Amino acid sequence: MFAALSFAATVMIARSLEQQNFTSMRRIFVNVIVMAITIGFVLLVLLSLFRGNIVSIMANSAGEKVYYYAEIFFIGTILSCPFQAIIDAINGSLRGIAQAKMTLKISLLINAMYVVGNIIFIRILNFAVIGLCFSLMLSRILGLIMTFFISRKFSQFFRLSRTQLHMLSLVDWKTILLAFVSFALEGLFLMGAKLLFN
Repeated sequence: MFAALSFAATVMIARSLEQQNFTSMRRIFVNVIVMAITIGFVLLVLLSLFRGNIVSIMANSAGEKVYYYAEIFFIGTILSCPFQAIIDAINGSLRGIAQAKMTLKISLLINAMYVVGNIIFIRILNFAVIGLCFSLMLSRILGLIMTFFISRKFSQFFRLSRTQLHMLSLVDWKTILLAFVSFALEGLFLMGAKLLFN
């Protein structure tokens, strides 16, 4: 889902860059980030409401201990949703201005932080599944801070501040949503095709 929003940001910002329309780029960036925050929190709330049912399906007929650990990990995962949504939106925007190499470095650093976190919290501190959640959350929070500061390096294209909130536009939201839904459906179709072939 977040990947679809990221692709939508890439396409729309790249189109504005080609037209040298920097005002449009800033406007799209602000709208994509606000949309990412909205989607992230809506997903967090929805998954929290149906947590019990989802974990029951995931854990299936497993024992009580497995269900308990599955629920802890699920909570950790859904809490990271808003952070991951914003990271993907910023990365998509950076790819739109031909900074794909930068986004790969960001992804590599986030994954490295996650691995290091797992070693510290699970192997050294022996926190088990809770340690897994800690390292996931920590890597996403640090990743978000990192991507935010990197995006500020390209302030000629992107600006994110409270003063920029006047750029929020229903027309832009409709356009972004259309691109987002198209990419999301394409992803679902490809995933479905893979499952059928497997």
